[in-house]
Amino acid sequence: MSRDPGLQPERTRLAWTRTGVAMAANALLLLKAGISGQHAVLFVSAAIVGIVAAAFVAVGDCRSLRLAAAPVAVGTWMMWMVSSVAVMVAASSVCCVVLGMR
Repeated sequence: MSRDPGLQPERTRLAWTRTGVAMAANALLLLKAGISGQHAVLFVSAAIVGIVAAAFVAVGDCRSLRLAAAPVAVGTWMMWMVSSVAVMVAASSVCCVVLGMR
């Protein structure tokens, strides 16, 4: 019996890409705040958030390709790790923008 993957790989890729694009938008906002305020910490934060955004898109592509080939179970450690990184990046972005506006 052949496996019908349905739309799971596509949904996975879109979700990871959407998260990466949102993080890239935060990186651009940090970069803009850093340029206008001449704060080095905002430039460094923008670079870190940009790298994490690219990593999210890359992980999403790899994950969707694996899902298209065969079902892969996600461990709870991976879910916690990804969620923690996303929350930390969002919180640091907000802190940097708030501190950069002063």
